[in-house]
Amino acid sequence: MTTKTKRTAYTPGPWLVLGRFQVESGAEPDTYVVGGTINKPNRTIAEVGCWRDRDNAEADARLIAKAPEMAAMLPNLIAWIEDLAYEGVHPSVSDISDIRDLTFHARALLAEIDQ
Repeated sequence: MTTKTKRTAYTPGPWLVLGRFQVESGAEPDTYVVGGTINKPNRTIAEVGCWRDRDNAEADARLIAKAPEMAAMLPNLIAWIEDLAYEGVHPSVSDISDIRDLTFHARALLAEIDQ
């Protein structure tokens, strides 16, 4: 039996926050750059501007940088949640509708990522 590996539509990770850079000459650094993959270390994936919201810009860039890891983790998380539902193992998740909601939302998120 041959297993097919699904190719993602996005640049494979890991991604990193490469730093905060100037967009305009002589200006204060105002853009965080997310990029850097194993095969293409200088590739830009995203730029997060921090002109109005400097406090959140770096955190936004870090969140974007973790997207490939989160996308890779989602199928395992869905399987784990479903296993708990069938086995009835986890005492803190007693309502089956909560488990269905979690898996529904996780599958929807994964579908949006894999479009």
